[in-house]
Amino acid sequence: MAVLRRCLTCRALTAAGSYCVAHKKPGRGSTRQERKVRASVIARDGHRCRSCGGPGPFEVHHREAFASGGAYVPENLISLCHACHVKTLKSSPT
Repeated sequence: MAVLRRCLTCRALTAAGSYCVAHKKPGRGSTRQERKVRASVIARDGHRCRSCGGPGPFEVHHREAFASGGAYVPENLISLCHACHVKTLKSSPT
């Protein structure tokens, strides 16, 4: 059974990942290098959410938004559980 999540853009339920079909952009996804960086960030963070300390599954959050020029490098990334990631995104200024 697929895990349902809410689209990060419109909050519609989706089984496809973080974005629904309407908001998934071409090229959005992960490359081999991004998967390696993601794994190293999660390991660096001790396999715990940096906000609540809970276990995964994890989403890697950009401290400086990717859209604002934040790089996909370990220094700019933290591991968050889904609930904490949603809270962080909702509290971020748009």
